[in-house]
Amino acid sequence: MENKWLSYWKKSLSDSLNADIDLDKLKHFEIENFKIESSFLADFEKVNELIDFEESRMNTKRGITDRRSENWVPVENIKVLIAPLKVVPIPENQSHFKDKKIKY
Repeated sequence: MENKWLSYWKKSLSDSLNADIDLDKLKHFEIENFKIESSFLADFEKVNELIDFEESRMNTKRGITDRRSENWVPVENIKVLIAPLKVVPIPENQSHFKDKKIKY
């Protein structure tokens, strides 16, 4: 029975590596002192930058680079991922783990 649990744990750890979100490759921003009870974001500039970025990315994929083009498609909706916490690796016994990146 112990072997099954160890196998399950090993597979779970392996799967968790595949689900990692690498924010270095994604357009993102962090909000300091965020209050979960609030239903509004105060920094509209950063939110608008994300929307503009996604709109440009989507149109560039379609081969449209000029915003004034009649073929330009405005973005109506975007996907937003909210990571409520981040985990920062701390060295143990003065040595870092192999992966030093922050996990979201």
